[in-house]
Amino acid sequence: MRYAVIADVHGNYPALQAVLRDAKKAGAEQFLFLGDYMTDFPFAREIVAVLRSLPHAVFVSGNREWYLDSLDPAQRGLEQYAALFLTRDALRPEDLAWVKQLPRTAKLPTPDGARTLYLQHESPVALDHRGQKTPASGELDELFPQRDATGAQVAQYVRKSFLSNPQLPSFLRQTGSSVFLHGHSHLQSVVEVEGVLLLNPGSCGLPLDHRRGAPYTLLDYEAGRFTAEERRVPYDVDSFVRTVRQSPEYEKAAGWNQLNLWQLCAARDYNRVFFRMLQEEKQLGCSQTVQEQNQAFHRALSRTKEHYENRAVLGSEEQSE
Repeated sequence: MRYAVIADVHGNYPALQAVLRDAKKAGAEQFLFLGDYMTDFPFAREIVAVLRSLPHAVFVSGNREWYLDSLDPAQRGLEQYAALFLTRDALRPEDLAWVKQLPRTAKLPTPDGARTLYLQHESPVALDHRGQKTPASGELDELFPQRDATGAQVAQYVRKSFLSNPQLPSFLRQTGSSVFLHGHSHLQSVVEVEGVLLLNPGSCGLPLDHRRGAPYTLLDYEAGRFTAEERRVPYDVDSFVRTVRQSPEYEKAAGWNQLNLWQLCAARDYNRVFFRMLQEEKQLGCSQTVQEQNQAFHRALSRTKEHYENRAVLGSEEQSE
């Protein structure tokens, strides 16, 4: 049995198309999707249409889907939440209903019934010395501030982070599964802990593990054994950037779109720095009104740009303007 494991599309329609083509060509028999299909780029309707049309697919929801159920109407004018409102508005009622019925977890037996796969969007994370989640793409960015991590270094970092979690063995035993599939951290990796394979296919649409392209993982099961092959499919990232910037929705969430385009082009996590600076701006300015909060958002965005320009790793999309 050959599974194609895909996570974190984040609205990147060309990346999803590239991965599906590659997986079908590679002989994938079943697609396993791990959430966060939309929001960060404005192609939610197209992506849901493709996902709903796939035969032999299993889906769980991610935090981007959960957010759509908890949007506060009072936040509609805030740039921080604009992309979420645009996503919800773009979906037809039947598409939104499909998204809302997706389970948060799933257990899937292998065809012979001998093994079980456990699907969940979020990884079983621990906290680092500052109380922040680990493994996390933001922490990886801090560990490799001026050079890109290799695939082996990403896997080593992920394994070390998982082993720092004293609750992990107990959690894995509770799932009763041979393979734990997850996304969320945008770090493609395969590590074994306590005899369980923890597999993250990376973010199909917004990889933050210092490598461009559209990652996913092929998982093979044969004669009671699992083997994984990490794949990364090339597609025209620069063309997609231009498409996003020319879309009618771009200006309605320009700041959020710009932040994600920087991340897409650099394949690095800028969110940890950005949200730290946003919190500082809100505290300094005591932002109360929508206008004041949006001004704080754009000041934090400018500071983030300056921070990464000083580190000389800002995405090429911004440098070329």
